Amino acid sequence: MAVSNVMDGSKRMPGRKYGEPGSSGGLAEGNAAAGAKSNEAFCEQGALLELAHDAMIVRDLAARIRYWNKAAERLYGWERGEAAGKIVHELLETKFPAPPHEIESIVLNKGEWQGELIHTTRRNTQVVVESRWALQRDADGNPVAMLETNRDITARKVAESAARVYESKLEKSNRELRDFAFMASHDLQEPLRKLSAFGDILGTKFAETLGEEGLSYLEKMRRATARMQSLIESLLVYSRVTTMSEPFITVDLGELVKEVVHDLDAAIDETGANVEIEDLPEIEADPGQIRQLFENLIGNALKFHRDNPHIRVYGEACWNGTCRIYVKDNGIGFDEKYLETIFLPFRRLHGRSSSYKGSGMGLAICRKILDRHNGTISAMSTPGKGSTFIVSVPLKQCEELKACAA
Repeated sequence: MAVSNVMDGSKRMPGRKYGEPGSSGGLAEGNAAAGAKSNEAFCEQGALLELAHDAMIVRDLAARIRYWNKAAERLYGWERGEAAGKIVHELLETKFPAPPHEIESIVLNKGEWQGELIHTTRRNTQVVVESRWALQRDADGNPVAMLETNRDITARKVAESAARVYESKLEKSNRELRDFAFMASHDLQEPLRKLSAFGDILGTKFAETLGEEGLSYLEKMRRATARMQSLIESLLVYSRVTTMSEPFITVDLGELVKEVVHDLDAAIDETGANVEIEDLPEIEADPGQIRQLFENLIGNALKFHRDNPHIRVYGEACWNGTCRIYVKDNGIGFDEKYLETIFLPFRRLHGRSSSYKGSGMGLAICRKILDRHNGTISAMSTPGKGSTFIVSVPLKQCEELKACAA
């Protein structure tokens, strides 16, 4: 978006020049001698003003430029001698956020004003400045001069504009994800449910007619149907990380992991696993998503087990407001050259024909959950010697992130 669209400015009233007596753009005329004396006082501080990074302009009550520092030369392009005596906001073609006489009324009553202005430089480019006007009065309290300090914030405004565009695109993407989730939860799964049901009927009522070869094809169809249902359900979980999230609250990780282990009792009994849970901290998080995170990690440890499986969940001393949680197992492990691959959607280190079932989405979902929580996930592993997954997450979330999550 063009800089000129960043802020709608009100131009000065036509018919009179800014700063002329009786115009909406000029302050009431003060005593000329007092004004000159005040301007001299300002200029005595010129050495300090020259060191400023902001454009510093001293102007009299008729808005004529009496001082123009080096930063103003760099920002606007006019040298000091060229700017001297010019009506400042005619030279800069200032676009105001409100009528100039309203701003001047604030300055007269409060002694200062600050806001955003749009100026046009000598190069005919527009800049957005954070402007502060400070009124100088004489010993009798009469206004005699004005010090205007302008800080260039053009880059920041352009960045804010780009952020708004990105936010709009992100919202559109989220809407599309919500639409997909609705479609996937009904339109895509309904035909699969029917395929599964008809497959069961064929296998039950027409087994003799189909014969051994026909039953083999039927079983392949049923496995493919089940796999498709699993993929759709995994995609739904993945999309809901951002589209159906809950606000962050205080979560006791120790209690939450115990509940996860209780929910996995059947798999634990089947594998004969020993699950050890040590002291874990409290964090600010979406409890449903953190539960999903540990269900996936502990579930993976149970899935890729060897004899006498042992799983240990423990934390590390927190520092810098961040804690680390480890999920360690003595399972089959993996080669660390695949470390990045395992966190990508639909990436499996074991083929579909292996005894390890799954859609290949579990760890991708874990990473997406931790992205939302401003955290990270990594792993250490050696084939045949187990794996350790490392979750790093803030104890407390920043206010901006909590607002976005709400």
